[in-house]
This record gives sequence, C-alpha cells and structure tokens, in this order.
Amino acid sequence: MAVAPVVLRRVLDDLDASPATRDHGPWSADGWAPGVQGAVGHVVGVADASGAAAVLKVYLAAASPGCATEVRALALLAEVPGLLVPRVLAHGAVADPSVAGWLLMTRLPGVRWADRRRDLDAGGTTRLGEEVARLLRRVHQVPGATFGPLAGGGGVWPTAVEHLAAETALALEGFAATGGSEHLVRAVARRMKALEPAIATTGPPVLRHGDVTDANVLVTEARHPAVVGFVDLERASWSDPLADVAQLRTHVRSHTPDDLPTISAAYGVTTDAEHERVTAHELLHTVRERTWIAFDRPHGWRASLDRLDALLAASA
Repeated sequence: MAVAPVVLRRVLDDLDASPATRDHGPWSADGWAPGVQGAVGHVVGVADASGAAAVLKVYLAAASPGCATEVRALALLAEVPGLLVPRVLAHGAVADPSVAGWLLMTRLPGVRWADRRRDLDAGGTTRLGEEVARLLRRVHQVPGATFGPLAGGGGVWPTAVEHLAAETALALEGFAATGGSEHLVRAVARRMKALEPAIATTGPPVLRHGDVTDANVLVTEARHPAVVGFVDLERASWSDPLADVAQLRTHVRSHTPDDLPTISAAYGVTTDAEHERVTAHELLHTVRERTWIAFDRPHGWRASLDRLDALLAASA
C-alpha cells in the first residue's frame, strides 16, 4: 500500500539527519520497487551518496507494531548461520499520523518466488518448496520464553494451548464479522478443541516468520533457482514452529497441491501429533484467508469464498 510522496520525502529527510545514516547521505529513491506492495506499508529502493543500494520500508499507522516487530526479528535472525535476511541499517519514526515508522535495510539479491512461478516446471516448483521448508528450520532455531508478540500489540501466553485458543477466538470473530456462517464458526471451534491434545505436545515457543508465502521468499534468477532468503517479517511472533509450515502448505495448496506431503517431509513433520498440529494451524490460516478475501474483495472473490467455505466444511 502506497504512502503519500510528501511522507516519503520526510522519511528521506530523516535519513539525511539521523546520526546512523547522515554520513552516507544524501539519500534518494533509486527507482527500484517490489513487483507488489504489501498491505502494511510501502517499500522503495533508495541509494546513498555513493550509489550503494538499500531498501526503505515505511509502515502505515494501522500496521503498528509492525516496524518494531520486524526490526527485532531481523536482529535475531542475523545471528543464525546459513540464513540470509536483510540487515537493519537504521529505523525511526516520522512526524505524520498516517505512518507508524520506517526501516532502512540492506537489499538482498534475487526476485520473489512468486515472480518465477511461470518459469518453473513442476520439479522446479517442488524443489523450491522443499528448500523453503528446510530453511524454516533455521528460522525456528531462535528460542522464545512465552507465546505471543515480539514487540507488543497483544497478550502473552504461557502455553501453546492457551495461545492457540486466543488466536482461534480472534480468527473466528473476524470470520463471523465478514459474513462467515455460524455453522462453520461452531464446526471450526469444535475441531480446534478436539486438536488440543496434539497442541499440548508443542515445545517452547520459537521465532515464527508469520507470513510464509511466495511473495516473501527471494530466489535466484538462474534457470534452476535456489532460495536466497526471507523478507517481510512484520508479522513475526513467538509461536509453534509448525504454524509456519502450515502457512507454507496453505499457500502451496492453491498452486501445487500435490506438493503438500513433500513440504511436511522436508521440514521433518513425522509424528501423529505433529501432523495434527499442522492441521490445526492450517484450519486457522484458511479462516483468516477467507476473512481477508471477504473484506478486501479481490477479483473472483465470491468463487474464492465458496471454495474456502467448502474447504473449511471438509476440514472441520
């Protein structure tokens, strides 16, 4: 979502004045931008006085505390070997009520996985999905103490069962508010309750990416691409690691449903309880997706709602 040009100019002025970045100024937009802007803010390419490229992300006020969350997540993941994420260069606030903050970070090479889908054969798509699943294990090496947000904006919970119960209640509230049927609300709630014994086997919380889709995975531009790294961690949290696996599976289902078993196997989902945890998180991801489509109404939204309602009915 775009921010007003005058706001972007104010942020660039802040870069020129900030002690962390002013020695490299003046900073200016360099024309680069991602193929698609996200819902929480606006991302543009910038360059310092030497021409060195970086990425500037400006967060909308409605996305608070996305900036603080992403700053902390990137700092934590910077210490993980074998995992590439942007490096934080500076961050701050701007005197504008429409903006929650800004983040300046290094620009990773590569393009979005989403931008390569048309180029890939079935085998190439499967290999990338498996690689993403394996790399998620590196993200999940970062341990937490309690379940919940990284940087405020919600409660904390001592157990995975309490955390998922709170997430279920919130997701179903949004589902009902956007026209979801009461029958499906009750069915999903019953199914989630039945899965609580499996959820109770979850270990201590770990860092969860929170938005594992092909828009947030960068890959090389080679004929046979490899994963470069992860971006867009404004939804990161302390959670069950299998929530990320479930989200990846939910996303893959709409493109290559035959790859679902390979995603789970590549990550290392083996026990019955682990598979049931994935099922629980997939159910919630589907509820949230249905809510977003009902609210945002993208092209073909009515058919999408019918498809997701049928999937929820079959799963719950």
